[in-house]
Amino acid sequence: MSKNLERIGDYTTSIAEQIHFIETGTQPDGDRPKADGTSVLSSL
Repeated sequence: MSKNLERIGDYTTSIAEQIHFIETGTQPDGDRPKADGTSVLSSL
């Protein structure tokens, strides 16, 4: 299941990048961040 969610995220990012290109005529700057710490619990 997690693999499928990752693929959905990749497709969503690709669509967003295509929309950005259509609207601005330029590719998004830099690489996409690969690590996201939002799912990590913060220490109290």
